[in-house]
Amino acid sequence: MEAEIITGLLRASSIPVMEKREALGTVYQIRVGPVGEVRLYVPLHRAAEAEVLLKALALERRDEPLDPPDHPE
Repeated sequence: MEAEIITGLLRASSIPVMEKREALGTVYQIRVGPVGEVRLYVPLHRAAEAEVLLKALALERRDEPLDPPDHPE
């Protein structure tokens, strides 16, 4: 699922991206472990731009609370 989010972010930013999934994971719909591995590829000339977007996403996610608060503020 994380790969799909990242792919969507890159494509929304007009950065071409190619997904390469482990064959057994695709056939058996396994999404965890080495069999569920997904690799994402972007053109070399857009790699720096993609890296900036992914770092921004990582910072955004780090700021989110892991558990929702027990009461609304």
